[in-house]
Order: sequence, then structure tokens, then C-alpha cells
Amino acid sequence: TCLATVDADILTKGEIITPGETAPPAVKNTISADDTTVSIDGLGVSVDFTSITTDGNLSVAIQDPDDTVAATGATLTEDGSGALEFTASGLSMTTVSSVIDFDLTGSTASSGGMTITLPYDEVAAEAAGFDEDNLEVSHYVGGEWVVETNCTVDTVNNEITCFVTSIE
Repeated sequence: TCLATVDADILTKGEIITPGETAPPAVKNTISADDTTVSIDGLGVSVDFTSITTDGNLSVAIQDPDDTVAATGATLTEDGSGALEFTASGLSMTTVSSVIDFDLTGSTASSGGMTITLPYDEVAAEAAGFDEDNLEVSHYVGGEWVVETNCTVDTVNNEITCFVTSIE
């Protein structure tokens, strides 16, 4: 195994990377009809697919905020924190964690939905003026940001779990 040994090189759950900061490399995970769950403990991220129809890989990557701005039209907040602002489903949104990019690679295919669990930093959310009970997950799909509506916030474990129909 190859693990970082310097604390500053390890992202904490829900941490925001700043623009231009080197994001950790994508974590590629094998998924199959027999093993439909991916869990990346260090990031606190998990994905459980209803069904994998073609075995392959799920790539999970923390996205540099500059890349998200370029790809989606979001804007960086003025405080330099790496937080993003955008409109999703008609709502003004501000991120409280880094954008995580999920990608089924190659010919990997799934059917049905998937349950995604994402961490958040409670202290950072509250410092930004957000009530953790009202946190939401947004998803960039089809050229626009949308708010996922089938989500629950676990304020004890600082996680949001959503059932979604697409990750791409």
C-alpha cells in the first residue's frame, strides 16, 4: 500500500481544497454484479448500486474548484476558501465540501439507482452560516446543477445519504 505520511497531505472528511491545490488522484474501484458497493473510508464516501449490469470500475475523485468552475459555470466564493456558488433547481447554493466526481469508466454499466453517502464538515458548515439540518446535495447533470431530493442528513455522523438515479 502507498499511504501519505504527512498529515497536511491527507484530506479530512468534507474538507474543501482550494483552487490550484493538487487534488489527490482519483480512486479507482472495481465493481461487479457480485460486489455493488464502493467505500472510500478516508474520504467518508460510499456508493451502493442497485445493480451492476456490466462489471468494471467506478472512479471517485476530488475535483479542483477551478476545474468545476470551468466545467459547470459555478463561481468561486470571494473568501478564497475553494467554496463554490451556483444555482441548482432554482436555488442559490454554496458548497461546504469539495466537489466529488464519480465516473463509471470504460464499459461499466448499472441499472436502477444508487445510494451515495457523503461526509460534511459540521464546523465549516456552521461557520459559513448553514444549519446542518438544512444541508442539501447538488449534482451536475445534463449541463445544469440540480438538487437531489431523496436525501437524509445524519447530524450525528455528519453525513448526507441520497438515493439517486444517475451519477453521470
